[in-house]
Amino acid sequence: MAKTLNFSYIQDIAGGEKEPFMNLLRIIAKNLHEYPPQIEETFQKQDWEEFRKLSHKFKSCTAYLNFPELNDILTVLEYAKENGISEAEMESQIVQMKEYSIFTQEQVATKMEEIIS
Repeated sequence: MAKTLNFSYIQDIAGGEKEPFMNLLRIIAKNLHEYPPQIEETFQKQDWEEFRKLSHKFKSCTAYLNFPELNDILTVLEYAKENGISEAEMESQIVQMKEYSIFTQEQVATKMEEIIS
């Protein structure tokens, strides 16, 4: 797992401006909080179409964080049914996704605190 995330790409998107950067971080923080439980819920309901859509959306919003381990897991989840991944393996990947999401939430919160200070 990455020890610290590199936020330079998001800073570049924000044009180096503090407020747009904070806004992007807020959106990412919101997504990190909301998507993992939604993905887990659709897995438990075996709503595979929604599971795939949510995995794809979450992957899209985390791509800017340069955290390939998280994006790799989300790619596996997105295509799990098409690739014949067992539900046990999917569940294992979901657990790892949640752990990475918590780590990422902490990193985003730390970065936001640094900007405010």
